[in-house]
Amino acid sequence: MSAQRVRAAWHESAHAVTALRLGRHVESVSLDPLTGAGVTVAEPLSPDASPAEVERALVVALAGREGERWVPELPSRASENGRDDPYLSAQGLAAMVAVEESAERPTDEDAVRYYEEQIGAEAIARARELAAELVERSAVVGQLELVADALLLHAHLDARDLEAILDAPTT
Repeated sequence: MSAQRVRAAWHESAHAVTALRLGRHVESVSLDPLTGAGVTVAEPLSPDASPAEVERALVVALAGREGERWVPELPSRASENGRDDPYLSAQGLAAMVAVEESAERPTDEDAVRYYEEQIGAEAIARARELAAELVERSAVVGQLELVADALLLHAHLDARDLEAILDAPTT
């Protein structure tokens, strides 16, 4: 399994789990099984969103990078080209369509730069701190790993999948 895919799975897991923790609806999260590119589709921010709503949306955007800090080390036999990846499945390949359609999306940092003028550097700093705290809590209780593992296995999770994963009892 490629390190890039694993990192992307944890990155997208952090977006999805953080959005749900903040009460935002997550439609889906996908991972391209060939390139490792990922996308989380959450409820869009309204054009007339309040500064507090913008700050919460930025917490979600900033959570992805924080999630990457929790990626476990891969065994040295991991394939970087994906050819040895046992998770390349028909379902995963089908999910690529959704990821490719979202290729025009702005990056997380694009969103931060765009909204920084509206809400200020202090609000961005608060959002970064909250993102780090929420992702750490989610990692400690195992939610990030559950979602990342499911994403690596299936390449696409919808809202029902996320709910089932996060509501499942842990042992």
